[in-house]
Order: sequence, then C-alpha cells, then structure tokens
Amino acid sequence: MKRIYALDIFRGIAIMLVVVFHRFLYDWQGIEGFFFSEEPWNDYPWLTLFMIFVAMGSIFTLITGIVSAFSIYNRVSSGRSTMKPIILGSIIMMVFLLFWAFLVRFFFAPRAFIRGKYYYGVLSGSIRFKSLHFPSLGLMILITGTLGIIGISGFILTLILVILFRNGGMEKIGRNKIVLGVIGVLILILSVILSFILQPIIYDAFDNGNYLLALILALLVADSFPIFPILGFAFFGAILGIQLAKGEDEKKIIKSWTKFALLILITGFVLLMVFGSQGYFNMNFIRFIQLGFYFFIIIILLKVVDFKPEEKQEKILSRTKSIFRFSRVSLTIYVFESAIAVIFHFFLDYMIPGWNNDILNILLFGVFNLVLWWIILIFWEKKDFKGSIEWMGAQLMQKLSGKSKDKSIKSI
Repeated sequence: MKRIYALDIFRGIAIMLVVVFHRFLYDWQGIEGFFFSEEPWNDYPWLTLFMIFVAMGSIFTLITGIVSAFSIYNRVSSGRSTMKPIILGSIIMMVFLLFWAFLVRFFFAPRAFIRGKYYYGVLSGSIRFKSLHFPSLGLMILITGTLGIIGISGFILTLILVILFRNGGMEKIGRNKIVLGVIGVLILILSVILSFILQPIIYDAFDNGNYLLALILALLVADSFPIFPILGFAFFGAILGIQLAKGEDEKKIIKSWTKFALLILITGFVLLMVFGSQGYFNMNFIRFIQLGFYFFIIIILLKVVDFKPEEKQEKILSRTKSIFRFSRVSLTIYVFESAIAVIFHFFLDYMIPGWNNDILNILLFGVFNLVLWWIILIFWEKKDFKGSIEWMGAQLMQKLSGKSKDKSIKSI
C-alpha cells in the first residue's frame, strides 16, 4: 500500500463538513442559547448530536497519527531516511502549523464566545465595529486551535515513534502497538482527571494576570481543542498506521478496530449520560464518542476503497474527484474559510438584517460557502494549487531538507 486513500476521502469529507458546521457555530444567532444553557446537552439534544458527529476538528489529529506512523515506518524500513531528518521534519512542521494557528487566531478568527462575552479577530472585529480592531488576550490565550494541537501532537508522536523504531525496534510490532495503545489509553484517562483539576485554574490564572500559566493550561485542557485527550487520537491512529504499513491481514484490521470503535463509542455515551451535568467532563466524553465514530468511518472507507482490487479502487477514486480536491488543500480551506464567511456574513447583515436568526438560512449559508469553495478548487486545481499552504509547506520542507524543488503538492 503506497497511499491510504480512505484518509484522503475522509479528510475531504471532514473539511467540507467543517465549512458547513462552522456556520452554525459562528454565524447562527441561536447558538447563544446553547452557550448560556446550564445543561446544553439536555436543552439542545439535536445540536449536541450535530456537534458530536459533524464537528470534525479532532479527525485531523487522528489522520496525522495514521499518516505519520505509516510514513515513518515506510521511510525507515526502506532505508530512504534516518531518524534525524524525520525529527527535524516534525519540528519544522510543528512550527509551521503553530505559525498559521497564530495567524488564524489573530487575523481570521470569527466571533468566539468565552465566559459570556464575544471576542473577534482583526478581520471580523474590524468589520463588526467599523474600525480597526485587534483581538484581546482572551481570544489569543483561552481558546486553543486545531492547527497548533495537530502540530504539537505530530511532534510528540514522532519522538515516541523514533524511540520505538531505533535499533531495529520497528520490527517489534507487538511491543510497539502495546506501548502506543497504553499511552493512548492513559491520555484519555488523564484528560478527565486533569480537566477536573486544571480547568478552574485557567480562568483564575488569566484573571490574575498570569497569562503564561493560563496559556499552558488552556493548551492542555481547554474546552475548545486541548492536547488532552486529542493527543491520544494520534497514538491510536499510529497503531493503525503501522498495521497498514506492515501489510497486516485486512480482515484482522477490520475486526479489531471495529471492536475498539464500538467499545470507545459505548464508553463515551455511558459516561456522558452519567456525568453529563458536570461541565468539566462533557467535552472529554464527547471526544471519546468522536474517536469511536471516526474509527468506524475509517474502517468502512478502508474496506470500501483501499482493501479492494486496484481496478475497483480506480473507479471509486474517479467518482470522488471533488472530495479529493477538498482533501488536497484542507489546511488552506481551514485557515481561510471563516475569513471568507465573515465577509459574506456582514454583507448579509447589511442587506437582510436578522437573516441569521433562522436556522434554515444558516444551513443555506453553509451550503453557499461549500459551493463557493468547490468552484474555487476546480479552477485552482488547474494550477496544481500553487500558493496554497500545503504548497508552501512542501516547498519549505524540500528547501530545508536539501531536496530538489517539486512544484506539485500531490505527494502531501
């Protein structure tokens, strides 16, 4: 297996859902009732299910784990790379993603709700207040973002894989899977404990001016997108990545991961029902459910696409070209989709005041943004997505690694 097409398809579907889902989160006026509700999971059950099964931020960390382990295993086993450039590459990518995470939060962030107050990035705030607006410390510190956590998780996972793979350790498949699995389980367990202990401290530290402590704790356990438990997604993904790189029995892979997905899915639902009224635990248990759901989808896609004969794969891939376009520049779309939506949002505010009170209008607005990106990608693909963030990342990695320049991003 040279490439995992299931992940390309899932990544494309995920970013498409993000474009639509973000409109409910950032543009729908009714979302305030969800934010202010003491028991949102009971008051807004449909929105809870929507957030669980359509909010796709965590999937990108899971995909990172699968791809990282798959790539590192193949590069080392084939002798194409040593450990040093692998570590260097992960550091470069982490810094690259953290840089874009800062730009997204500072310039392109849509309105964000924190502790009963809305915060805005430069673009959304300047349009909203009709004057140059800079984001507050609350936005920059208390809300963590997808890109930064993906970069940090990828780097931490790479270090662990390098340690496991050194001195021929990559062939100790059983040991490696156990170590990665234990770390993943510990991260899930610790996420519940750390959230209970540390989440109250985040706001106390911020209110007392201890911004560095607040930032560190927010990265660890904030509600939005914390290292715990999201880092665990990468470690579970790495196990599957190794299995696929090693070429393990396909039926065994499907059976074992279906059992895992079902177990973690049921566990998350049970814990959410039992402790659903205790806010510190809610998001952790929802992410447990998401982890199980994501693995179900990945296993289905592997069975339908990658575990099929090559001629059938080609037919499926030819029918999913639009999804692959979204997948190839998913990072670019994630960075800029909210900025584009913000501009159209405030244009609609001027033309049709109160349009975003109707949830059907929000759905139509989400579909409009999706179609807009679909059109952009059709024309951009003809230039091989030059200028995209993925293209920049590929050029940066090639330059720093000393390889000859490749103007394509097809290898990403």
